[in-house]
Amino acid sequence: MTRSEKVIRPLPLSVRKRVGPQKKNGLAAVEVVTDRPTVMDFDFPHFTHICAFTYGPDFARVRIRCRPDQLMLEVKNLQKYLWHFRGVKVFGEEAAGIILTDLVEVIDLVWMQVLVESPVRAFVLSKALVEHSDQNRVVDYGVGHLLERYRFVL
Repeated sequence: MTRSEKVIRPLPLSVRKRVGPQKKNGLAAVEVVTDRPTVMDFDFPHFTHICAFTYGPDFARVRIRCRPDQLMLEVKNLQKYLWHFRGVKVFGEEAAGIILTDLVEVIDLVWMQVLVESPVRAFVLSKALVEHSDQNRVVDYGVGHLLERYRFVL
């Protein structure tokens, strides 16, 4: 075989069966293409929203960690979803719960954590952590060690 000849191998079955993004609540989910347990970690250091108390701009860092099952988050779409909070009057701690609820409705997952960290103000660092886990799947899939290893610690 010469260098100019390329070997064309067929795509794996899991990739060939892929479908387009499935959308719900403005969020898109795509199929997971690996059979191995995968932990996804998203970090958005520039999360902005409007403070529900002062009506001024508020800033935070949002970290999302999850173990998807059949569907996983599409990153660009997740970024647009978080951008929509720029015009929403909400406390940062409340935003963590809203984000978790919306994401759990969209993707099929074993467990997920959302951590919202506000910058230091008046010598106080604020963190809000919300978690969702399907204990039956954690046991069935044998991923308890992943949950313990990759869990956010306050």
